[in-house]
Amino acid sequence: MSASNSAPQEHAQPHPGAYSGGYPGAPPPYPGFIDPGYAGSVPRERTPGEHLAQQAMILGAVGLFAAGIILGPLAIYYARKAEKLNAPATAGKVLGWITTILNVTGLALFLYFSWVVLDFILYSEPNDVWGGGLAT
Repeated sequence: MSASNSAPQEHAQPHPGAYSGGYPGAPPPYPGFIDPGYAGSVPRERTPGEHLAQQAMILGAVGLFAAGIILGPLAIYYARKAEKLNAPATAGKVLGWITTILNVTGLALFLYFSWVVLDFILYSEPNDVWGGGLAT
């Protein structure tokens, strides 16, 4: 055994592209990495078109559950406004149309069946309601 192999070795130098912080052997961060704790990492401001697109999507989604006859057309209106400002608003527009169509169809069915029931109640004879055989 030679004396040079048994002597303690100095710390090995990392390769030139090695990341100097964090855990040993950790890969370097991807290009453009910004530390979340860095004071300069401020999120960018949303454009007015992006804000309108988000409002359209929220109105369309909420309209599926409540007040859709009002919120559906509002979602379509906001989506068109957002698209005029070059912001993609497809989700808000689709949700607005679905909300509007479902609510108009539901309202039409409700009115039709209400008319049928009222017509049956108001314009039928008392004996005709039960088949005419009960009150003879």
